[in-house]
Amino acid sequence: MNIGNPMLALAGVPLMALFCWYLSRWLPLLRTESREHAGTLPLDGLRGILAASVLFHHSYITYVFRQTGVWSEPASNFYGQLGPTAVTFFFFISGFLFWSKMLKDPDSLRVRRLWPNRLRRIMPAYWVAVIVAFTIMAFVSGFHRMQPVRTLITHAAPWIFVGFPVQLNINAVAQQPITAGVHWTLRVELLFYLVLPALVWFRRGFRPLLIVAAALLANLALYQWTTRNGVLLSVQDNLERFTNAVAGSFSIGALAAYLRIAAPRLPRVAAVLQSPITAALGVVLVMVQLFWIKGGYTWTEVVLLAPVFWMVALGNSFGGVLSSRPMRCLGEISYSVYVLHGLILFAVTAAVNRYAPIAEMSVMHYWLLILAISLIVVAVSTLNYWYVERPCFHRRRKPAANAERHNALRGAA
Repeated sequence: MNIGNPMLALAGVPLMALFCWYLSRWLPLLRTESREHAGTLPLDGLRGILAASVLFHHSYITYVFRQTGVWSEPASNFYGQLGPTAVTFFFFISGFLFWSKMLKDPDSLRVRRLWPNRLRRIMPAYWVAVIVAFTIMAFVSGFHRMQPVRTLITHAAPWIFVGFPVQLNINAVAQQPITAGVHWTLRVELLFYLVLPALVWFRRGFRPLLIVAAALLANLALYQWTTRNGVLLSVQDNLERFTNAVAGSFSIGALAAYLRIAAPRLPRVAAVLQSPITAALGVVLVMVQLFWIKGGYTWTEVVLLAPVFWMVALGNSFGGVLSSRPMRCLGEISYSVYVLHGLILFAVTAAVNRYAPIAEMSVMHYWLLILAISLIVVAVSTLNYWYVERPCFHRRRKPAANAERHNALRGAA
């Protein structure tokens, strides 16, 4: 069997979903579905597939890393594209959800409401990942201090807030093989949340095009600007990724928000995007992206994947797969899967490698190991979601009836 055989991911994603669904018998992951939420159920399932895809993308890279000591992009086009494709879809989803909120209730994006909400959503699980990462780095260095204390503090401090302005190695230990380098996407997301309140004015008419034009010009200017300073280079890289995402991925998601609002007035367009035939075409587009397109985060990728996302945003569940309970359960824990999978992948493969060198392992045995790790990732992520993410994000609120009665009593007084 070839290490680049796509069957690992094609079998591993549903296996993870089914195991997550099984665990939901003890920790109920799915909330009661409201009528408003029912139309976006396929997005929940899509998130699960995307997070799992990133895991298998990094599983291939880890195989090469354990053999050569080099962390590099996969030689397999399929596994090389799994990561960029998943991240592009994640950015589509963010653009769609928050532009939809903006169109429905602009006040929901006021700074005092948006930023605390987003920080509660992102930071708790991220800080758990940082603590685990620091612990692994300590083990790797044998608990010996390899750098001056001041340098350690200077390098560790940016990690507290997703690596701004630059995410550095800790104690001379390379962080990318340990974290899988996923945190750059969180920085892009946080920059998006940071500017969202200022974009409310641009939601009407042709004003969104001004955002796209400004992002393109800024991206071009950043591409032309060069610097040799490490911190400035990191800031430039973050801004380049952000402006590129705004001009491409986030704007595609925003356009999907307009399409969803216009769907009742365009029933034929909505029917076409929701049809099984169109879903089959969407699968073909994704396959073209995974098997034949070279390089990640390109405009070709955005053009190919945009129609697929518009189908999902308008409720196409691709034969019920995306709206199925197993996929939606996996989607519910997708953020924990995303931030924790690299740590678990590194730790388990490092432990196995000490007793059964992965360089001498057959491809079949390595894939079986990865499938076992994928189930560990699901179990740990489920616990992290339930005990860390959920309590911080889903705060207890007074029932609407009690709130109305309270207001009525105040009025009577």
